[in-house]
Amino acid sequence: MKDFKTVTVLGANGTMGANSAAIVAAFGGAKVYMLARTLDKAKEGIQTAIASVRSGVFADKLIPGTYDDDLEKAVSESDWVFELVAESYEVKEPLMKRISAARKPGTLVSTVSSGLSIERLASHLDEDGQKYYYGTHFFNPPYKLVLCELIVHPKNDPAYTKELSEYLEKKLHRHVI
Repeated sequence: MKDFKTVTVLGANGTMGANSAAIVAAFGGAKVYMLARTLDKAKEGIQTAIASVRSGVFADKLIPGTYDDDLEKAVSESDWVFELVAESYEVKEPLMKRISAARKPGTLVSTVSSGLSIERLASHLDEDGQKYYYGTHFFNPPYKLVLCELIVHPKNDPAYTKELSEYLEKKLHRHVI
C-alpha cells in the first residue's frame, strides 16, 4: 500500500481544503503544507482543520504557507499534491504548470474536481506527472461523509491506481467509488 509522508494541500483555506488536510494529517499521519493566497488564509485553514476533527493533536503536522512564497518548496518535498482550488480551468491550469515544474518523479498530483476534465487538467503536467494524476473527490463534509470518488484517465497506471485506492480506504478511512 502506498503511504504519503508529506502532502501539499492547495486551497487550504476553503472548507474542502481544510477538512481534507485534517483527514490526511489525522488519519494518514502526514506532514501537510496548507497553502492559500495569503498566510492569514492558510492559518485560518489550520484552525478550520483542527475544529473539523475536534482535536488539535495533529496541529504540529500542519504548516501554513502561500502560493507565491511556498508552492515550489512544498511541492518539491511532497509525495502528494492535493489541489482543492476554485472549480475553474483558468485557476487550475496555471497551478498544474507550476506543480509540474516543481514535483519530483512519482509524486501523486490530484484534484478534488469532479466536474472538470481530469484528462485536460493532467495534460498540463509532464509525462510522469500525467501517469500520477487523479481526481480524488472527497464528499462534503469530508469529516462526516466517508465517500471518495477516485477518477482515473487513460494515462494512469492500473497498479498505482490500486495502491492509491488501498491507501484512501485503509489509511484515510474513505469508501472509494
